[in-house]
Amino acid sequence: MNPQAVTAGCAQLTDLRIPSAGARAKALAKQLVGRGGAERDPMFWPAGLLMLGLSAVSGTAPSQAQSEMIDEALCAHFDWWLTRDHGLLRHIDDVLAGTALMELTKRLSARGQQETVARFHTAVSRIGRYCLEAPRDALGAIIYHPVRGDHKIFADGVGQTALFLSRYSQYCLLRSDAEEAARARELAQAQLHLFRRFGMDARSGLPYHAYEYREAADQADGLGIIGWGRAVGWLMMGLAAYFISDDGTDQELRRWYEELQACVRSYVRRNGLFSWALPCMAGPTDTSASGMIHWAMACAGGDAASLAQARQTIEAQFLDNRGHVLGALSACEDIGVHRQVYGAYPWGQGAYLLLCGMGDKE
Repeated sequence: MNPQAVTAGCAQLTDLRIPSAGARAKALAKQLVGRGGAERDPMFWPAGLLMLGLSAVSGTAPSQAQSEMIDEALCAHFDWWLTRDHGLLRHIDDVLAGTALMELTKRLSARGQQETVARFHTAVSRIGRYCLEAPRDALGAIIYHPVRGDHKIFADGVGQTALFLSRYSQYCLLRSDAEEAARARELAQAQLHLFRRFGMDARSGLPYHAYEYREAADQADGLGIIGWGRAVGWLMMGLAAYFISDDGTDQELRRWYEELQACVRSYVRRNGLFSWALPCMAGPTDTSASGMIHWAMACAGGDAASLAQARQTIEAQFLDNRGHVLGALSACEDIGVHRQVYGAYPWGQGAYLLLCGMGDKE
């Protein structure tokens, strides 16, 4: 692992809550052309994925100093959220950061930092309640944008909530809260089953970006691009987290996960990466989607050689001399709106660090 990538990731995390002059200038430029103005959310998915990556390498960093730097950066971010941002949860994507918070809490507990652990445990419980009580559609799927008045179910939200809820279930069991653990696991399971039923393209075996269930017809409309890379990544990450704690009883989901992995492997490029949309084999690769997908497959005992190749390609072709991971597709602005802008983003950094954490464990 490139040590500078860790330093760059910590700096990006700071920038997500305290934007640099350059970031403020970019935000202003977007506002002037009508593409900005959204409220800054320190728990939104870019921070969540970056913190997952940082957390993954905390225990395997090249030095103790870097491990401490990572956890200090994570603590500073969560403390800022709890104090300066009043612990607000604005969007279902925010629960992803809660997964990193649980991992951090475990490490702090092992070091005896009980006062901080107690504060963060309260925050984890709040995130858990927020997720368990989130608005749902007629079948119980968590709605991605309830404030818009629609009932669209995004692969992003399904993967992120399944990931959080699966880890939260284990977290609750460690604290002898079997009832809360069961609620969390059952909701994660339900989200995955519903997306399998309504969010997949039958011909390709790949997911739509989203779907919307029509209760009167008992049907759903698939929405967005089939096989968009990060949608595949989110869904597979949620499935991977669910099966890490699997008791072996849900064979239907298990078969689907295996089928999805086989399908996705058929789209890997010669350099080990995936295209921004998997079927676009001649299009640009996306380092963020590639890292997410390879991490998810490795969690399920996937091919270690493929993960290593993807990591080596990123380090050889997409890592600059300051440790920034390039080649990540910019944020999706709406269903089907994927501006072909590639660069160094927190989600690309986080996805690469996830690969590093997984690779160092093998």
